[in-house]
Amino acid sequence: MAKRNRSKQQPAAAVTTATQALHASAYAYYSAAHTTSGDGRLSNGTKRLLSAALLSSTSLLAIGTLGTSSAHAQAAPACNTVGTTVTCSGNAGDATQLLFANDLNVTADNTFVQDTSGRAGTGTYSNAGVRLTMGSRGTVTNNGQITTGQDGTNFASQHGIITNTTETAKAYNTGTISVIGSGAVMGTRTAGVAAVSTGGIATSVNQAGGTVNVNGAYANGILANGDTATARNYGTVQGAVTNPVGVYASATGTATASNAGTITLTGDGPGIGVGASGATVNVTNTGSVTTSGANVAGLFGRSVTARTTNITNSGTVTAASGTGSGIYGVGPTVNITNTASGTVTGGGVGVVAVAQNTLVGMAYTGGTATVTNAGTINGGVTSYNPGGRPAMIATPNTFIVNNNGGTINGSIRSNVNSIANITNNGGTVGDNTTAIATGSSNGDQVTITGTGNVINGTIEDGNTFGGYSSGNILTFSQTDTVRLTQGRATAYGGGGFISVQAFDEVRFTAGTTEFVGSNTFLSTNNRAPYSVETAVTVGPGATFKVSGGTTTFGRADEGIVFGGTLNATGAGTQRATVEVPAGGRLNFTGDVTFGDKGRFKVGIAGQNNAGYLQGNNVTFNAGSEIYADLTRGIELTDGQGIKVANATNTLTDNGAAVYDNSALVNFTKSVVGNDLFLIPQRGVRAVPATGTNRGSSNALNIAAAIDAFIDTAPTDNPIVQFLAQFPVAEQEQRLAQLVQDTLPEESGATGSASVVSTDMVIDLIMERLSGGGFNVVDSGQGNGQTGVAAGDMFLGTDANLALWGRVGGSFAEFTPSGVNGFDSNTYAVSIGIDGDITPEIRFGLAGFYSDTDVDENGSNPNSGQQIEGLGVLAYASWRPKDWYVNGTVGYGHNQYKSQRTAAGAVHTASFNGTQLMSRVEAGRIFQFDEGALDITPHVGLRANKLWLDGYTEGGPVATTVNSQNITSVRAVAGVGARYTFEYDNGSRFLPEGYIRGLQELADPSQPITGSVVGGGQFVSTPTERDDFSYAVGAGFTYEFTDVFSVRLLYDGEFQDDYREDSVTAAIRVEF
Repeated sequence: MAKRNRSKQQPAAAVTTATQALHASAYAYYSAAHTTSGDGRLSNGTKRLLSAALLSSTSLLAIGTLGTSSAHAQAAPACNTVGTTVTCSGNAGDATQLLFANDLNVTADNTFVQDTSGRAGTGTYSNAGVRLTMGSRGTVTNNGQITTGQDGTNFASQHGIITNTTETAKAYNTGTISVIGSGAVMGTRTAGVAAVSTGGIATSVNQAGGTVNVNGAYANGILANGDTATARNYGTVQGAVTNPVGVYASATGTATASNAGTITLTGDGPGIGVGASGATVNVTNTGSVTTSGANVAGLFGRSVTARTTNITNSGTVTAASGTGSGIYGVGPTVNITNTASGTVTGGGVGVVAVAQNTLVGMAYTGGTATVTNAGTINGGVTSYNPGGRPAMIATPNTFIVNNNGGTINGSIRSNVNSIANITNNGGTVGDNTTAIATGSSNGDQVTITGTGNVINGTIEDGNTFGGYSSGNILTFSQTDTVRLTQGRATAYGGGGFISVQAFDEVRFTAGTTEFVGSNTFLSTNNRAPYSVETAVTVGPGATFKVSGGTTTFGRADEGIVFGGTLNATGAGTQRATVEVPAGGRLNFTGDVTFGDKGRFKVGIAGQNNAGYLQGNNVTFNAGSEIYADLTRGIELTDGQGIKVANATNTLTDNGAAVYDNSALVNFTKSVVGNDLFLIPQRGVRAVPATGTNRGSSNALNIAAAIDAFIDTAPTDNPIVQFLAQFPVAEQEQRLAQLVQDTLPEESGATGSASVVSTDMVIDLIMERLSGGGFNVVDSGQGNGQTGVAAGDMFLGTDANLALWGRVGGSFAEFTPSGVNGFDSNTYAVSIGIDGDITPEIRFGLAGFYSDTDVDENGSNPNSGQQIEGLGVLAYASWRPKDWYVNGTVGYGHNQYKSQRTAAGAVHTASFNGTQLMSRVEAGRIFQFDEGALDITPHVGLRANKLWLDGYTEGGPVATTVNSQNITSVRAVAGVGARYTFEYDNGSRFLPEGYIRGLQELADPSQPITGSVVGGGQFVSTPTERDDFSYAVGAGFTYEFTDVFSVRLLYDGEFQDDYREDSVTAAIRVEF
């Protein structure tokens, strides 16, 4: 039965047309080069003279004025000879420089200018710019400007420079060569830089800085032809021509062509950017090649004997036409490499690799084509039938490797007769419809390996189109996850797309392969009478996964369903996993078998939401496993079965073990008829888990609320999802930690931090009053301006008004035993104005701002708060002689922002609070040392009343906390001291300090009540701080002058597990 070639229309025949004009005959080059010496206008005697001169190698004839032209003025011969060195200089006009001798080095220097574009060649005369011929060796180098023109006739061509010898020919260009005319009608191409050796080595190079312009049809930029030929471009080749060629090497032996510069060719018809033909071919590009026109090839190589074609690209290649090929390689052995830095773009095909050997009868024998890509190929990779040969062509081998990081924006397609070995090693491949397509030969191998693979389209074997081959295998052996999400559309089964089609075997040997989407079909070989079942095997350590819809092995064709079979068998500790998440369905029309260590992993998201497996005969052998993957919720009914598998014929359980991923639920199995059910039972609960892990009474209270949440939460249960991340053996401990993380603060951080912040503000006020708080009252010494100290601005008037400001910082740490504590940092600023009401009474008003950060400390801290406070205060001081009474009362508004991490997520809340605060202190001043030393015993009372609004957190396991009222009343008793040092320069230094005790009289540790959102209620009692604490303080004021002073004070308060450190600073400058 004839097999249909499903490859797209190929450019092979058209490219062959172009290369035949180059390679079909090297003889045409040689004969064209030699015809110059036989120009019909030379007498027989002259010919004999030339021959004698050539044979003797002792003389040279340079002909610089052959032909006539009415359009150009004649110029004298421009080339001068010294020994074997010829130098061409100056303006040669339209005189063609024809040189006949052996072993010459000819150089057209940078002053050389030649334009023969108006000179017409006749007969076999070749209108070359600078031409060296009739020797065994020779070199021509152009550093000047050469322009040639007029179309060639018969075998004649219009070259820029050419070296034609019998052994070694070299041609180099660093100047500018423009070839305007077309090649000859008999197939000889015009070249800008040409080297021809009839029996040796030919080298043609356009050096860096050199420019070759080609504008005639069948024109070459750089050409080398010989037994061994090398053509290279380091400069610029450009032109708009018909059938253009940028760089070409043609040889009977090794042909090498390379580009490290820039080649830009536009025009019509098949053309080549960089190409070579010969026995062994090497084509390399590290620069830029751009071609356009029908059936063009950016890089081309053809080996014409049983040798090798090597093509390597590390630059940029663009074949812009709709039928163009970025790279085209032909030969018995073809090696094409696109490196990591290479980009190939083909308007028709990115890379074509055609493996062909010698012609036997009516067919080529098989060859080998290898394509390796680590860069970017736009347009796909293909191995076609060579030259449009008939279908009886023998089966060559095709090896295509897309390496890690490589991208093929298009499909990989092997010859319909090719034995393909295609490897995608961590690369990207596909055109969103087809990714990889093999022929219909026996033994096709497609392998997905490495990491980072992206498959954009169907992977298919040639059996799709009615083939009768066998042994075609698709293997997934990657080390990570490959997701197949798109492919060729199909109407079968209600629509969808095909991910994998028509392989005899599909093997999963490593990693995870996931088929995503509704109605993804993995069709089998489906043309009777050759239809066979696709054998799917899952090996140790591999996972075959379907999700998001139905994945089916099998296809209905002509009323017959040909199915696929599945076998999953692990080894040792490595399981072979077939995974069907909740909502997914996997259908096999053939038999499904789970062997030893074979695992059926099925997703469970609800009583009626689970994965599903369908097969003809479904068998779970001894050592196999059924793994319940509880990925979402727990809306399950204890004891009620969940159907997860069905057999059309027989379902057999030979002792499969049942496991699951959640400690919250335990599953058992039941086989009823041909159905497999999983039966849930409630497992670990939060309260016992908390008790096992020695949780506090507060933790046990909230654990009960979490149990209620687990029992009643919606399908997307965050606790189930959170615990599923961990091994089952860890989940009880993780659940206990979740309880701990959900607890409200156990250290009273919110209330304590709020009191600390307002104490900081009131300390600023009391320090301002200079009679309590940090220091002793002013004894009346000095300037007599009572109440004016560092940080003040005396405003005058009869009331002695003063404007003042203070800044301070307070840092607290609470580390209770058994529960987490807190660290808080408070910064506050206060500004006020006050004045005398009577000589003994001073009254003022102040405003304040405070900012506090609170972080939980202890074991696994997971929460914090930011508190911003604003408020106003009224204060007064009464000073009857040596006594003083200072008092303040104020109102504050606080804004709280909290965050707590639990169940792998951050829970946040924002709420407000209000606060009333007051303080009163009284004391007496005792003076010693002539009034320099003040000793001040004092007592006082400090009160705070705090109202906190209730709030509900945002987060997966959120809590609602009810409003709170917190009251703190503390009695204070202590003694302070200050000494005044006066200096001769008028400055004063005043050190001071105090010690005091503080006793809590109220109960600020109130229980926190609330509930878990969607769960139960809880009560949490904070750990109380000690009622008694002691405080010490020290500081100094330094008055430089009457108008400038600085003040720095420290205050510390201490308990067994609590300490608070505050610093206050002030600077006074009077204006």
